[in-house]
Amino acid sequence: MKYLTNRQITDLYKVSFDAVRKWINAAREGKNELQIALTEPDKWQIADTSKNHEIMKGMVARGKTRKNRLALKMTDPKPEFYELYSPAQQLDIISSIETYREIPLQYGYFDGGAEYWDKYANRLLNEQSANMLNKTVELIASNLANLDRLIGNHKRVNVIDLGVGNGLPVKGLLDHLLKRGVLNRYVGIDLSHNMLEIAKQNIDRWFDGKVSVETYARDMTTERFKDLLVADYDTDTDKPLNIVTLLGATLLNLRDPEDMLRLVRASMMPDDVLVYTTKLDTANARRYFDFNTGEDAAMLADDHRMVIELLGIDPSMYEPEQFYDAALRSRLIRIRLKLDVTVRFKRAGGEWRVELNRNDTITLWRAWHLTARETVDQFDQSGLRLLDASVTPDDEYLITISRPSIIKPNRG
Repeated sequence: MKYLTNRQITDLYKVSFDAVRKWINAAREGKNELQIALTEPDKWQIADTSKNHEIMKGMVARGKTRKNRLALKMTDPKPEFYELYSPAQQLDIISSIETYREIPLQYGYFDGGAEYWDKYANRLLNEQSANMLNKTVELIASNLANLDRLIGNHKRVNVIDLGVGNGLPVKGLLDHLLKRGVLNRYVGIDLSHNMLEIAKQNIDRWFDGKVSVETYARDMTTERFKDLLVADYDTDTDKPLNIVTLLGATLLNLRDPEDMLRLVRASMMPDDVLVYTTKLDTANARRYFDFNTGEDAAMLADDHRMVIELLGIDPSMYEPEQFYDAALRSRLIRIRLKLDVTVRFKRAGGEWRVELNRNDTITLWRAWHLTARETVDQFDQSGLRLLDASVTPDDEYLITISRPSIIKPNRG
């Protein structure tokens, strides 16, 4: 006989884990007619039978009937929400919640979220075990000779850093180019002013002000950056080479990674190179979550819960969920609402209400799982030609170096 996992039941019937646990406990006490079994030590599961499905449908229907308007919670975003985010960014958050039940990850790096990430990244750098940051540092160090070959006779090299973090991922590359005497400009692009300021302070401190640091607050998923390089091409000679960096598996966190890749390609000059590091799909990667900076950190990291709290949704209203979704091939961190919630946003023309139902989920973080071949194919379909690639000995981390392809990107 087949048995359903709690995850399958929550997704199928749009109920919380707590509800499923209550159903199972009630069945063990003889309070409902669900057929259950002890499939593993201390693990009870509901049998996948037509009778059980009818019983669960009935319990869900009765729960809806009992629900009354007292379960509805009206919330208003905190004043800081309107201070931190521009009207366009506010609208992006609203539309993402309404359309996709998702909060774009980049909005968690404003204000205190940036400081949290800085602490988290420094913790990762000092870890003995493999992680995305220390493996990115390792992969870049082992590929400096490849980059030197591509730089060739160029006397000036710009580093265009997309999604700067706190600057640690690109530190080794800047140091190498500075020692070679070819580093021209460091251009950091990120949506978060706070993140850009942290990166600038770090780079100034690491290199005693010897690196020319420019920072631009832009949404790299929707805005090109070619306009920032115009001044470097005013003469016919001594044109720089741009090394565009997209480090730390940034693409895996986006809802539509290919859209950003095509935008990056459109911003690059023909000889420019794109350096990308990512985490590959492995059994270990599917089960690993750790965003804490200390032993007493909450289940949701500061940057993950920041926007939720700004919206007036407090922990009593939701249940956090972290899991690997085999169907989507993605790790997810999300919240499941325990009650109906309406968020009232102030807009110039009045009020915009976003209505969320009990058991709705809101995604706060995701990581798509791709193999090395799938990653290369993704770049190829976005108009980027692979030049070099290497994988760490544990087969978990990948670096690719690519260049705009002459062939137009596939939009199919």
